[in-house]
Amino acid sequence: MYAQFMLVRSPSDTPPVSLTWFTPHAPVMPFQDSSIKAVCTPTLRPPIFTMLTPDIVHNTFDQTDFVHGDPQAFFKHVADDVSATITGTDNPLSGNYSSKKEWLKNSIERIARCMSTPTSRTVTNVLVSGDWTTVEYTARATTKSGKDYVQEFCWLCRFEGDIIVEIRMYMDSALVKNLFEAEEK
Repeated sequence: MYAQFMLVRSPSDTPPVSLTWFTPHAPVMPFQDSSIKAVCTPTLRPPIFTMLTPDIVHNTFDQTDFVHGDPQAFFKHVADDVSATITGTDNPLSGNYSSKKEWLKNSIERIARCMSTPTSRTVTNVLVSGDWTTVEYTARATTKSGKDYVQEFCWLCRFEGDIIVEIRMYMDSALVKNLFEAEEK
């Protein structure tokens, strides 16, 4: 078991500054400054000190079958205990998922069951900041009733090395709701 510690110093007149490190045990850390807060998150993963680059993100999304209709190679780059959040107040998929299995079953596979063709995906933008990336892409398929389904996504993904450990998904909630109303009869 490792512990991930983050020190956050946030005086009201300056932006927050954070430092994150991993340790196999909990150090004793006395603080004299009340503006510093220590946050400890237990993790089973040892630290990975690989700088996330656009090439890593493109290889994860573009060079796997994610963009060619069979995303199984892509999902090898997603942690089994991924924290996945789908946003939207009126989105039938919205919620917090704490495993890849749960997330796939309740979202990706549910959408796939409504399609008569495999989904093709086109990545249009990738932005990287630290261990986070923003990936904008378009998914296209044909529904079982023969209609075109074109969904615009924006995923915020946190990587550890080349593994995605956290995802926040933004999409057209009305399109998903209409899809399920028409196809899940």
